[in-house]
Amino acid sequence: MANTKNNNHVRNLTNIALLSAVIFVISYLPRIAPSINWTLATIPVVIGAILMGPVAGGVLGGVWGMVSFFQVFGLLGLPQDPSGPILFGISPVFTIILCFVPRIVVGVASAWCFIGLRKIDKTKFISYLVTCIVAPLLNTVLFLSTLVLFFWNSAAFEQIRAQYSSAFAYVFAIASVNALVEVVTCAVIGTAVAKGVHLALLKSRRSY
Repeated sequence: MANTKNNNHVRNLTNIALLSAVIFVISYLPRIAPSINWTLATIPVVIGAILMGPVAGGVLGGVWGMVSFFQVFGLLGLPQDPSGPILFGISPVFTIILCFVPRIVVGVASAWCFIGLRKIDKTKFISYLVTCIVAPLLNTVLFLSTLVLFFWNSAAFEQIRAQYSSAFAYVFAIASVNALVEVVTCAVIGTAVAKGVHLALLKSRRSY
């Protein structure tokens, strides 16, 4: 029993390290559509959350947040977020919260979403699909809501406020594009990978 727990612990640490590396690699990839601010980093986070639970999901969300923070300054050769230095100049604390909190919440919430659905999912497929849809939607809503909450009335949003009638209109306009792209990619890739790897891990554990 002790050996099994140790093996699972080592396996989880290895998986977290691998998925963290994937988050970094994805962050170096050029955007297919530079005008659309979407990311594939949700995929390794939700995969880890499904495979290993809330703690691993939170850790991977934290890694994603760290990468986002590095992008504020273009550290480690990561593509710099043009708005990052502006937001950091307005409030370093709010910028750090913006980078980390939504991503950590996504990782933890994705795991609990899967755990809850798995108990009632007779198909053994819907729980994977729904979790991979909820994760990018939650990320988009949390990130944009946090951004608006902290920075909407700042000088950085002066031109944006002139274009949109309200903060809600801005969030809806941006989210409707970002969420669509992220939901489709995460639903297809995340569901296939998470379900396949999860089933393989379950079979390997039963073999001990």
